Amino acid sequence: MTALRSRIPSVIEWFRGIPPGLTLHIACAGVLLAILTRPVYDSDLFWQLRTGEIVLDTGALPEHEPFLADKSTEPFTPVAWAGQTVYALIRRIGGWPLLHVVDGLLWVGGLAAAVRCARRNGAGPWAAAFAIILASHAAFSSVSTRPQTFGLFAFGLLILLVGNGRPSWQRCLLAMGLLVVWQNLHPSAAIGIIWLGGVVVVAWYRRIRGMPPTPWTITLFTLASPLAVIATPAGLGMIQVSAVNTEISIWMEINEWLSLWELARRGDHRIEAWIGLLAFLLVLVFRRRHLRAEHVVPALILVVMALGSYRFVLFWAAAAVPVWAAGFTHKSSSPIAPAPFGWSARVAALVGWALAVIVPTLWNPTHLAEYVPHNAVARLKEEKPEGTIYCDVVWAGVLVDEGSRDWRVSHDGRFYLRSKEEWTRYFAACQGETPVYELDRQWQPVAFVLRLGFEDRLIALLRDHPGWRELIPEKDCVVFIRSTSR
Repeated sequence: MTALRSRIPSVIEWFRGIPPGLTLHIACAGVLLAILTRPVYDSDLFWQLRTGEIVLDTGALPEHEPFLADKSTEPFTPVAWAGQTVYALIRRIGGWPLLHVVDGLLWVGGLAAAVRCARRNGAGPWAAAFAIILASHAAFSSVSTRPQTFGLFAFGLLILLVGNGRPSWQRCLLAMGLLVVWQNLHPSAAIGIIWLGGVVVVAWYRRIRGMPPTPWTITLFTLASPLAVIATPAGLGMIQVSAVNTEISIWMEINEWLSLWELARRGDHRIEAWIGLLAFLLVLVFRRRHLRAEHVVPALILVVMALGSYRFVLFWAAAAVPVWAAGFTHKSSSPIAPAPFGWSARVAALVGWALAVIVPTLWNPTHLAEYVPHNAVARLKEEKPEGTIYCDVVWAGVLVDEGSRDWRVSHDGRFYLRSKEEWTRYFAACQGETPVYELDRQWQPVAFVLRLGFEDRLIALLRDHPGWRELIPEKDCVVFIRSTSR
């Protein structure tokens, strides 16, 4: 035991001698590996990619609603149109594997940018690496290939640009451009604006306490930054879309809109988020002297938002990275100079990144979740129905993406396109409270694509109805077509 204890200092020195660049490369590659082991499972991604495909094919946004059967004459609402188009282009170039990898790199890149801000302020390499891992773990339930990852990446860049609270005019102009691009890639730039508000509060508090300079630059930039929210093809309509989407999502009790407390009450504890919050609290209590207020205060604002709605955990985790990195940095009186980042370290980093990409690809070559009913959609396509598909919202995306271009769907995951009354009728139909003849009269569907476990009563009605026949079901997906289409 004594011999083991005597070797501990030398082991610590060996670890501290690892090049900082290699330390961070290993951490980032490990995070990427963990992300890529999760398959593509977000059902909304499919209709988002189809939207991007339309833009790529036509060179313009659709003028009218392209998917919903009963709203085909209404103007198209462009939400996250740029992110959808970029993702569609990536998939067109390299298929699902490339899209999945690029999305993972964007996730890692956002956290790495936030870590870079912490490193500029003196955070140690091991602490910075641990902060990346902790942030990714805290938000791991949010990992999903979708345009929202652009929001995380842009947020990390914003933290890097103005993280010291005293950015130059050049950095503020870059940040304004970043906010505009962010809002078009994914409409969540308001999170960055709220974070900026916390930075400004700290800057003015310092000035009031007599610490120059007066923060006019960051203040004017923050006051102008809300213009980025409407700098999209939707213009001022984006505000209304966001408000309606929030209202409907909360009313429908969508999981990501529920508070962490409510999720826990329902048995969905999201332990990884609570671990991250506990680590954040411990750093604030025991390492507060090592923290910068311009990092802590904005992160605290996002903590409150994350507690109130799980969807904000992703951005809070990124905002917490500089806090964790500074808090976990060991303030040694005699620091050991890091070893240079030589060829062996470069090879080790390259091998780490390669393994992070190759191993998940060998494990799941398509990177797609098994629950997605690709075979059921292909089987329905062989029947060559043309018209409206009455469907569960979860299956709408794969129908418009992989199905016939002549198909339109009854519902999809864009909650903001329908009123509460319309959604109430939809849920009533799911529970079998609406007769089949009434659905037939309203929608005139050529097929039903329904989800087992959610629309069982409607499925039972169709199985007993002579006008409909069931195709071979796939997993949780049940398909009916008109019996006259034999």
